[in-house]
Amino acid sequence: TGDRDGRKPADKLADARWWRAGTSLSALARLSGTCSIEILAGDGPDKLRSIATISNAPARGSHPIITLPASGCLKVMLRSQANGMTAASEPRAFSTRPPLFANGREPAAAEEISAVACPDLAKVPQPEKWQPEDAKRWGRVIAPPVAIEDAAEYVLTQWSDTPFSNTRMILLDAEQRPLGPVPVASMGWQAGSLALTHTPVNRVSRVRTQRFRPGDWAGDGDLVFPSDGRAGEQKARYIAFVTREVAPKTLPLLQLRPYRTASMPGKADPSFRSFTPELPELNDEYIGDLGFAVRSWHVTFASDRGIITGKGALAGFDVMHIPWRPLVRAESELIEGNEWPMVFTPEHSLVIEPSWNKTRNLGLRFVPFDVRGERYAACRRIELPLPSYTRGEISEWLDGAVLMVSSQRGENPEPACAWVEPDGKCHVVKLPRPPIKNSPGLEIAWWGPGGTKFTLHEDGLLFHMEHRDGLRLLSVEPGTPDDMPAGCKPGRSKRKRAWRLERPDVLVQMDKKTSMITRRFHLPKPCVGTPMAFDTRGYVILFTTDHEIIRVNPPRKVAVDD
Repeated sequence: TGDRDGRKPADKLADARWWRAGTSLSALARLSGTCSIEILAGDGPDKLRSIATISNAPARGSHPIITLPASGCLKVMLRSQANGMTAASEPRAFSTRPPLFANGREPAAAEEISAVACPDLAKVPQPEKWQPEDAKRWGRVIAPPVAIEDAAEYVLTQWSDTPFSNTRMILLDAEQRPLGPVPVASMGWQAGSLALTHTPVNRVSRVRTQRFRPGDWAGDGDLVFPSDGRAGEQKARYIAFVTREVAPKTLPLLQLRPYRTASMPGKADPSFRSFTPELPELNDEYIGDLGFAVRSWHVTFASDRGIITGKGALAGFDVMHIPWRPLVRAESELIEGNEWPMVFTPEHSLVIEPSWNKTRNLGLRFVPFDVRGERYAACRRIELPLPSYTRGEISEWLDGAVLMVSSQRGENPEPACAWVEPDGKCHVVKLPRPPIKNSPGLEIAWWGPGGTKFTLHEDGLLFHMEHRDGLRLLSVEPGTPDDMPAGCKPGRSKRKRAWRLERPDVLVQMDKKTSMITRRFHLPKPCVGTPMAFDTRGYVILFTTDHEIIRVNPPRKVAVDD
């Protein structure tokens, strides 16, 4: 651990345990005395050099390393002296500099990871500028905030005896008002690899290490983003640790250390990019609780409402503020899990109840965003003038929804289109066409300009529709969705998604034109379902396997002059 700062050997050994605790190699017990250990360190994974070799290494022991840098990257090589076979640990950032914050004793290498007792949070003063809504959003600080040094880089190491932590690190402005978490940090993946066969480091040893430079970030009261001098941005000046639990009994082990600063030997690395780290791992922000698995949802900022359904339950939210404010929650056997919820007004949601399970006729239920909506069975329901539907899409202008019935075999072969108004009125139009030659599949080809026209497509025919004082068919002509005129928008089924889950803990960004993956991020919690992305706002909302709603804020790609 070096000898440059005058600390006692026992203090240095305690600090050294932070990057090796929980990662002891069981193979050492069998290889004791028959292998050598080589320790490599350097400024980064690509700049490692050998600084010590321990021959005939015992399974347990210690070794002084005089030439260890004060901070950098560490890697250990294990080599059999019998056959020369080698094994290596994953590179990991470390710092031997005195911690700025630590809430307990770190475990020794062979110790089980254990949480530490939570202090009496009532005795920890909240920052003076915090408002009640700040405490509601972020919870309580567990310790006084830590001031940020300009251009400094830090390493946060977090140990938890559970897979996921109840504590978050957030940034504060100069008046200690909350800005939010650092959107993205490094050290999420083994050796920087994003291969699907690899497991993130913090899943193996339950230690999460983040290297970041908080001075690169700013906030506007909602999101944290790379600082670019825009009007209204608030620079990050403090680091705080918060918990949303009302009365937590334990907290994870936390340690915040300086990594590199302008005032220290080995000055801050100018090539390090906080917003495009080598090992990208997103930090999340709590949005709300669901308590059930998600089947479908509709969230719109036009009316600041969201409705989410699952099998046997639904939940409605006011989405104007973070966290979302719960408005209604209903549990009923009538909610089969295949419903289609939609929102057009702040007062209530519409829930399409399909007839696919043969247990009910196709209908529409009005669910108020208040206590009345909790009695789902008592909510007003009307039957729609269709036996069923094969596809649906909410209007591009949020003034209704289209239900489509593809061509059928039998007595009523013609396809049909229905327009559902926000007040529940439904207009149905039959679409005359010759018998189909290929597979049936009525779909939205495009939404036209002007807010009243749209075009459907099925098997080589285009049906031009207009909804104005009802719904009517304007014309039919041969064509495909590729014939979309300028100024129109393709149907939602034709649009390529920008974000998807590649696996529960991997969020990928895709090129909307080619669907090729452009970026991968590791998630702090496993998630399920379809990500909810809002391009104009920049963040992505996700549903966790623990039935929470979280949002992450992948930074936009930033051009960097090297």
